[in-house]
Amino acid sequence: MPTASDGTWFLDLNGSQQGGIEQTFDTSAGAVYTVSFDIKANTSDLTLSPKSLEVSAAGVSEDFTYTPTITNSGGPWATETFTFSATGNETTLAFESLVQNSNEGSLLDNVRVSTSSTPEPASLGFVVGALVIGFFWFSNRKTNSTRTQAHPSRCGDAMA
Repeated sequence: MPTASDGTWFLDLNGSQQGGIEQTFDTSAGAVYTVSFDIKANTSDLTLSPKSLEVSAAGVSEDFTYTPTITNSGGPWATETFTFSATGNETTLAFESLVQNSNEGSLLDNVRVSTSSTPEPASLGFVVGALVIGFFWFSNRKTNSTRTQAHPSRCGDAMA
């Protein structure tokens, strides 16, 4: 029997039939999130067949496959990552077994969700564009300010 990668418990996404799990949590629209999780294969049937699962969130999904190396324990846990950009104030994260007609699928443990402060490429383009516009506006403002200050002194010199 396999042991958990973290703590005491892990989840068998097949158990007695193909299944999955999901959870909805608060997010910030446009923020980039990284999901890290540990995956392993249930190999109680003593075969080394690959076990796959699908991770999905915010309209994005990705498949992950674990190929066991040792029968009966499946080998070591592997840590995988999945990244998505939130589209709203809440996001549902789902894990679903892709192993059909078997009670031996992927094992899941140690799921973690983190956010990064790095903006998406589209947001980054907006920030760079705003900085360029701001620079030209500030430069133009400074040049106009210098002209305004220089002009009255010339008028003053002409009148003196």
